[in-house]
Amino acid sequence: MVLLIVAACGGEDATPTPTATATPPPPPTSTSVPPTPTSTPVPTPVPLESYTSLSHGVTLCVPEGWVIDESDPDTLTISHPTGLARVDVTMNTFLAAPTQAQFDEFVSLGILGIQDEFEDFVEISKERTDDPPGLLVIFTFTSNGAEQGGVALYTFNNIRGARAIATTSAAFFGLFAPLFDDAVRCVEVAPNPPGPTPTPGPTPIPTPTPIVTVTPGSYTDPTDGFSLQIPSGWGRLDPGKEEATLRFISPGLVILQVLPVDVPSAISTDAYMDTLREVRYEPLPSYQLVSEDDATVGSLSGLELQFTAATGEEASMNRYLVVVLRQGSQAYVLEAIGPEGDFGSWEAGARELIDSFRP
Repeated sequence: MVLLIVAACGGEDATPTPTATATPPPPPTSTSVPPTPTSTPVPTPVPLESYTSLSHGVTLCVPEGWVIDESDPDTLTISHPTGLARVDVTMNTFLAAPTQAQFDEFVSLGILGIQDEFEDFVEISKERTDDPPGLLVIFTFTSNGAEQGGVALYTFNNIRGARAIATTSAAFFGLFAPLFDDAVRCVEVAPNPPGPTPTPGPTPIPTPTPIVTVTPGSYTDPTDGFSLQIPSGWGRLDPGKEEATLRFISPGLVILQVLPVDVPSAISTDAYMDTLREVRYEPLPSYQLVSEDDATVGSLSGLELQFTAATGEEASMNRYLVVVLRQGSQAYVLEAIGPEGDFGSWEAGARELIDSFRP
């Protein structure tokens, strides 16, 4: 899926619904961004000009004089000359054009990601937009102890989607809010990727060197409190880039990791698995679905997914056994990854470990 992020220095927030004339922000409350102090000098608002990024396949309105940086192939950055605000545009591609319901589910998960990304995230307002079609969210958060304000827009066109997040400090939000609102609302996403659909790089598999040998038997995670029965000979790995709560590796180089995820109760396990597969797994090189089925572990029910993909530093073919378990708004993603050719020999051990999972 194509994901667009517009971020401005100091915070990620969405501006209120635009009107014919800019309306000054309300007095500060526990859920509103404070107005610009009259004693603080602020830059004079400047007009917007259309800018099209051919490499990212997106057109947006850029404030005149702002600096555009396309050196990162994954992110288009637009920043205020003083560094007071910035815009980050990140693109992704869907395998098929989503329905409105599917896109809404994707947005719900995206907002959860914003909550995890920004400290003290508080949603101020949320509204559906028609032009461009999508969802606009205004929020506040804290950065380095200072309150920030932000505007986030989620939109899509055919198989491409975008998340636009604009942020700045609360002191300057009153000035930048109309600018943010106009900028994100003029976003136009190309319906198809520019040129060949980019292939994500292989997911690196960590060097199979345990940071500690685990004593066989019951293991309880000190942070999230779930437990597993660890087989003899397994070791524990550093959580790595995935930020998994726990990672284990077997003598046969099979990796099992546990990722706890907060999922809104309104989103079903089926919908979450669909989104997880579309965003996390299907973009992997040489992805090939093997099977999907219901799963039961202890008193928890969920779904199981098996597929192969070319991953790791040498892009070798690996087999994935993924089980998603649900307990209210808490989901647990258990991923077992091992060499495709040896799947028959490591599957039983991985399933034994997964079946021992208890929240």
